[in-house]
This record gives sequence, C-alpha cells and structure tokens, in this order.
Amino acid sequence: MFRVAVEKQKIVANPCERVHPPSVPKTEMTFVTWDQAIEPAEAHPERFRAMIYLAVDAGMRWGELIGLQRKNLDLANRRVRVVDQLVRTADGKFHRKAPKTSAGVRSNTISRMTDDMMATHVERFAGTGRDGLVFPSTTGNPLAESSF
Repeated sequence: MFRVAVEKQKIVANPCERVHPPSVPKTEMTFVTWDQAIEPAEAHPERFRAMIYLAVDAGMRWGELIGLQRKNLDLANRRVRVVDQLVRTADGKFHRKAPKTSAGVRSNTISRMTDDMMATHVERFAGTGRDGLVFPSTTGNPLAESSF
C-alpha cells in the first residue's frame, strides 16, 4: 500500500523500507526417541500403534502418514517411499498434494521392529489394492485429526 502511495506521489517515501524485522533465533529441532514413543504408542488402540512407530522411525509427518498408500511400502526391503501427502481443506475434503519441497520426496529405511509391526498392520487394517490407504479410519476414509 505504501509502495503504491509513493508511486502515485501521495507520500514522499515508504516508511516500511526503514524498518528492519528482528532476527528470529534458530532453534534446534528435537525428536522423539524410541523410549519416549513407547508409552503413547502403547496407550493407543492396536490400529494406531504402527502409525506412531512409523512416524518416529521414518520421520513422517501427519499428512504423509494418513496419505500413505500400500504401493509406497516395500516391506521386503524395509523401505517406505514418501511421494505425497493428504491435506484436509476447510470444507473437510482431502486432497493429495506433493510435498512442499523436492526434499520432501524421499525413501526411508525402517527398523526390523517397525517393519514387523507394519506387516501385521497392513494385513489387518490397511485398505485393499495398491492405492489402499495404509492407515485408514474404521470406515476406510483418511484419518482426520479430530478422530485421532
């Protein structure tokens, strides 16, 4: 707005150009350890435990977890490919989106323990077919934060 006011010669100079924003100190990211993950994971129903352990083991975000499809699991080689995420819009609908940066597309190796949990989980709870969700709700839809 001030830039336009200068262009239209309503004011002589843009006062915002003299303002320098404060520097924001960088903080080191903290991560949940296995020991810290056990108690909350085991407190959840079995349907959600593998998701919590996978989040810790593979460093996956909520949208990546709820959008994970069977075709992106390679349990024989203990690999999980993160190629997209599910995002819930204000109208409550889910949309598949690419990660924010190219670094968000990745392939993670998971521990044998997580791999074993995932194999059991997929057999019992995952959607069917290659495009089936690995962590669907009981109705087969993506998990919503409010239901988790």
